[in-house]
Amino acid sequence: MADHYLVDTNLILRLVVGSDPPEPAEAARAFFEDIATSGAPSAVLTSLVVGECVYVLTSHYGLRRGDVSEAMRKVMDLPGVRVPHRRTLERTFELFRQRPKLHFVDCFLLAEAEQNDQGVATLDAGLAKAGLVPVLNPLRKCARRTPKP
Repeated sequence: MADHYLVDTNLILRLVVGSDPPEPAEAARAFFEDIATSGAPSAVLTSLVVGECVYVLTSHYGLRRGDVSEAMRKVMDLPGVRVPHRRTLERTFELFRQRPKLHFVDCFLLAEAEQNDQGVATLDAGLAKAGLVPVLNPLRKCARRTPKP
C-alpha cells in the first residue's frame, strides 16, 4: 500500500454531490473517514484536480461560486488531506468569490502571481483589468512593433 494517494476528481465529486446509486458516494465517504481515523495513508489533493472539480460543480451541477468555494475548502480541510498549494488555493477561492467575471484559472494565476511577486502575461482583457499584479499583454507589444504602411 502506498503512503500517499493522489485523489481523483470523481472521488471529490461523489463526496460533495453524492451519487445515484449511492455506493460511489458511500465509498468516497468511507475513503476519507479511513484517512482521517488511521492517519495513513494520506490523500493528496492537487491544484489541477481542484480546478476540474470547480469546473464540473459550476458548469455541470450549476452550483454557485460561494457554494463551490465552501465545499472545496471543506474537502481541503479534511483530516489526512494534503494540499500542496493550499495557500494559493485559499487565495484563489477568495478571489473566485469576490470577482464573478474571472474564471477559476484566472483567479489561480492572480493568487500565484501575488504570492510569488510575479506578473501575468495574458490576452484576456478581464484578467488584465483585475489590477492585483503587473500584467503584460503581448498583443499590445506586438502592435507597437508592426510597421505602419
